[in-house]
Amino acid sequence: MRYYAAKMDQRYTLDKGKTYRNMKKAYLIFLCNFDPEGEGRIKYTYHTYEDHNKSKQLQDGLEKIIINGK
Repeated sequence: MRYYAAKMDQRYTLDKGKTYRNMKKAYLIFLCNFDPEGEGRIKYTYHTYEDHNKSKQLQDGLEKIIINGK
């Protein structure tokens, strides 16, 4: 996921001469033919949180989504 997020930032969300404050919101979507978490859900969504306080979310504009196609 990190590799694809970096590629998106590089190519699609950060224009030359712009700062990180100008980055657009991005969605990284993986389509899997298996259930990655084994919980039977159709969609898993991930964000970046602070390790000790889950109520603090990093506002990095990236939402990671895994679709369970099983």
